[in-house]
Amino acid sequence: MCKSRGNKMLKQQPKDERATKHSENASSSIGYYDKNAQTFYERTINADMSQCYDRFLQYLKPSGHILDMGCGVGRDALFFENLGYLVTAFDGSQAMVDFANKILKKPCKTNAISRD
Repeated sequence: MCKSRGNKMLKQQPKDERATKHSENASSSIGYYDKNAQTFYERTINADMSQCYDRFLQYLKPSGHILDMGCGVGRDALFFENLGYLVTAFDGSQAMVDFANKILKKPCKTNAISRD
């Protein structure tokens, strides 16, 4: 089975091979964040996200519910919690969740997402 991309024909992998590759990529990504959570926290926790937040806020109802998939260290979830939003946050990296749980009111959960 092939898919066209521009002028190139690409051979499509069988579904079980794609799932295995996705699982391996997810595991290596989660491993990276588990290993580098402290550095990620230090580099991102105080990042100025105000322009992104302003664009996002225009689409939210007051006191709405936000699902933060891949919440990292909880920086964005904390911002929205402090504005009165209900935030459900989770991340695939337990180390990132550990940082998020130090600052969030509602506990963050570890959850790897499957493409099944």
